[in-house]
Amino acid sequence: GSVKAQPVATLPALLPAGVHFVGSHPMAGSHRVGVEHARADLFEGRTVVVTPVASTDAGAAAKVAALWRALGARVVRRTPDAHDAEVAWTSHLPHVTAYAYALALGAAPRGAGELAATGFADFTRIAHSNPELWADILATNGKSLAGPIQRVADALGELARAVESGDAEALERLLAAARETLAEVAHAAPPQRLVPLREEARSGGPNPEIQAAPTSGRPPEESDPHS
Repeated sequence: GSVKAQPVATLPALLPAGVHFVGSHPMAGSHRVGVEHARADLFEGRTVVVTPVASTDAGAAAKVAALWRALGARVVRRTPDAHDAEVAWTSHLPHVTAYAYALALGAAPRGAGELAATGFADFTRIAHSNPELWADILATNGKSLAGPIQRVADALGELARAVESGDAEALERLLAAARETLAEVAHAAPPQRLVPLREEARSGGPNPEIQAAPTSGRPPEESDPHS
């Protein structure tokens, strides 16, 4: 699942003797759900986080890692707390931000949707995710999320002040710093995780990470929580 500290702390004690729990989290997914949308290559070149602790059976952990590698995944290890802290930034915070933007859209002019283009679709895709599922994920990881949410609020405040004052120099400085930080973080991601999706989109093929804005007024199929 998307949060590890809580289940790793509680589940092992509930299992019968000889049954071992090993936490893992594939950092891959699609907005499509159901076996009819299964993909044999879904985990190829993607990162999977395995979260063993001191009490985890070493043999069981090795089998779980081997399973993911057999599916083509790149396996990394994190403690449960480190996992939750990192995905708070790279998975959970983007959802919070997208949902916040979607809430703010209630104040947009009525005709704004007609002018929505690819940037709108790219940014809002994950705001179509299952509210019940994501409410549980965000609440469970609240301890790790509080700080990142505040940092976004602070950054928005800086940008808002520069916009309101018409300070183009400050805006350029902030936007350049944002791009530089993004490049540093993205550089650490395995290139296989991002590039094939972009190339697939350029070739005209389906892209599970970037969806066009819905034209019927209905949201697209729900996104996988691990995307």
